[in-house]
Amino acid sequence: MPKFFIEKNQVNDEYVNIIGEDFLHMTKSLRIKANEKIVACDGVFDYNCIVEIITSDAVICKIMEKRSAIGEPSVKVYVYISVTKSDKLELVTQKVTELGAFKIIPFISARCVSKPDQKSANKKRERLQKIATEASKQCGRSIIPEVSEFLTLKQVIENCKENDINLVLYENEKDLSIKNAIENKDFTTISIVVGPEGGFEQSEIESFINSNFEIVSLGKRILRAETAPIAAISAIMYQTDNFS
Repeated sequence: MPKFFIEKNQVNDEYVNIIGEDFLHMTKSLRIKANEKIVACDGVFDYNCIVEIITSDAVICKIMEKRSAIGEPSVKVYVYISVTKSDKLELVTQKVTELGAFKIIPFISARCVSKPDQKSANKKRERLQKIATEASKQCGRSIIPEVSEFLTLKQVIENCKENDINLVLYENEKDLSIKNAIENKDFTTISIVVGPEGGFEQSEIESFINSNFEIVSLGKRILRAETAPIAAISAIMYQTDNFS
């Protein structure tokens, strides 16, 4: 069944109202008609509904079943992605959303090939947010991960101060794995920070170390910038029993 994300004011005890862009998508693209079934989610509950009335600006759906939303992992994973070429950034956004990322934060580091200006960054962010939204609907998430504004490396370090664990993926780290970094630790928030195609400069790694980030390895092979965050969040989800 098609899934739609709604705000609290769009639902009452009996009905869900689909409005705005989702209304247009339902009526123009999906061509949904009366008596068809959909799922609506407000981030807390999933509502199995049947379409009852279609007006000029809303699809009114009768709630058939209400149940707690179950599409979210037990840990909040913040994925910090150093800006890569657009197609790679879009791929990472889609896949980490499917794997359960809580928030996606693009940032500019020293070796980034792409360093968009503010206007271009805002446009890219809108595109990435749309990709995260569509991926959330497709895979049954209960929330849509926010794609943040583009940050500097300094802002990344500042943003991560409140997290329980902060990991930086680095190809020159040989000893500490993600498993060993998080095993037997009690945490609910964790960040993974991934460099661009050319990797991090040594001075950047030292900045992370001085701010109590843990530098971790993804094994003996050097992964591409778009592969590393997908592998890392998969490892975290497995280690925290979110694949069970």
